[in-house]
Amino acid sequence: MESDNRFFADVKAFGSILGKLNDGSDVVKLTKDEYTRLGHQLRENVKFLQSKAEKGWFLKKWLYKSIYLQYKNLVATHFTD
Repeated sequence: MESDNRFFADVKAFGSILGKLNDGSDVVKLTKDEYTRLGHQLRENVKFLQSKAEKGWFLKKWLYKSIYLQYKNLVATHFTD
């Protein structure tokens, strides 16, 4: 994605978020753009994981269900509008 100009803003925002997380401070302050892009990406991940958790074989469903619940709780806790 880094070499594609269409995703320049996304790469820049997520690079900035990663830098802030690697600083090691207790509180991470996100800009409005970073918060919006991260929230949107997490919501899209929840939709994808929900569809995967409903389909497939037992072990696959079990693994996706665990990840899905973690993402869902993260979005519900920190990214509700």
